[in-house]
Amino acid sequence: MTTRRTPPKTLENVYNIKQAAIALNLADPEKPESLAGQRFLRDGVNREHDPFPCVRINGQLRFTESQLAEILERHINAPNTRTGRPRTKSRTTKRAPKKPPATTEPLALVS
Repeated sequence: MTTRRTPPKTLENVYNIKQAAIALNLADPEKPESLAGQRFLRDGVNREHDPFPCVRINGQLRFTESQLAEILERHINAPNTRTGRPRTKSRTTKRAPKKPPATTEPLALVS
């Protein structure tokens, strides 16, 4: 009887959310303060239906190379629908109505 051998487990490269966004070309490596690609990945991980694969270690999101490849495969020729956060309306402050200009003429007293 032969024993079944399981292949040895190998460790893939693991990316944090910034590195994953850059690897998927969702963020510009020259502008690390851009959060657009990171927001896309966070929203995809946190959605209820068909979330993105990820690893959560110590409260942080991490992505392996195979998980990034799966995310990329899901979006090949995907329809152009917005699934992210809805846009918020700009908040304009309500201004008080303008007061009529002050007149320099004295008011006449009515008796």
